[in-house]
Amino acid sequence: MLFIGAACLTLAVARGERETASMVETSPAWQVTETAQFTAGYSDNLMLSPFAPLAGAFGEAGAEALLLGSIRPGWELSAFVQGNHRHYQHPDPEVRDESGWFSRLESRWQPQQRLSLSLVLAAFGENSISDLSETEASRLVIPARLRGGSAGLSTRLDLSARVALRLSARRMRTDYLNLSGDHDGLEQRAQVEWLVSPRLTAGVEWKELRRDYADRPQYTAGGRPLNGTRLSFWRAGGEASLTLQLDTDGRQRLTLTAGESMNRDRSSGYFNVNQRHAGLRFHWSAGRWDVTCEGLLRQENYSVQTGGTGIAPPLRHSRQLQAGLHAERMLTRHWSVIATVDHDHDRGNLAEFTYAANTAGIGLKCTF
Repeated sequence: MLFIGAACLTLAVARGERETASMVETSPAWQVTETAQFTAGYSDNLMLSPFAPLAGAFGEAGAEALLLGSIRPGWELSAFVQGNHRHYQHPDPEVRDESGWFSRLESRWQPQQRLSLSLVLAAFGENSISDLSETEASRLVIPARLRGGSAGLSTRLDLSARVALRLSARRMRTDYLNLSGDHDGLEQRAQVEWLVSPRLTAGVEWKELRRDYADRPQYTAGGRPLNGTRLSFWRAGGEASLTLQLDTDGRQRLTLTAGESMNRDRSSGYFNVNQRHAGLRFHWSAGRWDVTCEGLLRQENYSVQTGGTGIAPPLRHSRQLQAGLHAERMLTRHWSVIATVDHDHDRGNLAEFTYAANTAGIGLKCTF
């Protein structure tokens, strides 16, 4: 998760773009951006508990660096590295510290004006509280240590001045260091983007994911593990989006998304689930103000799992709401005030999967 979007008190130091002497000798287009940040905030449900929430304040330190440049005409390179550590003011040592790092390297080749090809390599590590319930017969939220990486290829083809096609595929690997859950994955995507008018952009996307676990078993329809088997997921889904620019200078943008997906376990169907979602994101900036608010509503309906007791209990279902608000007001050229609120609510017909979590904060940001 790398804690992106957490509500916090932020002090960021950005050194800005600079050109080193050695880079200039190769190409004047090379640019480096470095950022360090120190955060503090408060969460009211660290373990996503439905019964006895653990609350606590936290402090976090992080840094990131971005490199952009051109190797030769038509060939670009970008590299990004990010890392952070979070410490909670809580007596329970299991939830006291979280940390994560992420790195990404992309090489982009544009042989023609309408065509580009990219090779993307990524790696990550994480020590955080994770919800692993999607592959377990009961609720499981525990501190998890994991690491992984991916390698992928993507291409963009401009079919016309208004329509673009993107195709991508990547191979992924994730290893858990303190519990079972290691898995390989293969993801494939197809996207079409249409510039309907100068202010309206429409898009559609189809995604498929195959995930094979190394040591997690399949389950019977009653939720019992089948020894000697290996769990495998196949997920597929589509999404449509509309982005509307509400003014002439791009300071107000509204994005609407809606989609549907399914997960199949290629066995008894115990983990089979159909999902629908709808999202909204609004960005507004004017003068010294910059505000973003977004929300996502997701409905999940299981095909085999039940959500009650009795002779014929109903099938399990849940509704999840995620919402966030980020507001920033510039005080001077280098200093800004930031306020952030995040809300996560999961409600269904199983009490152990119903919870609410909130994080909020206010602080300062400094940019050089």
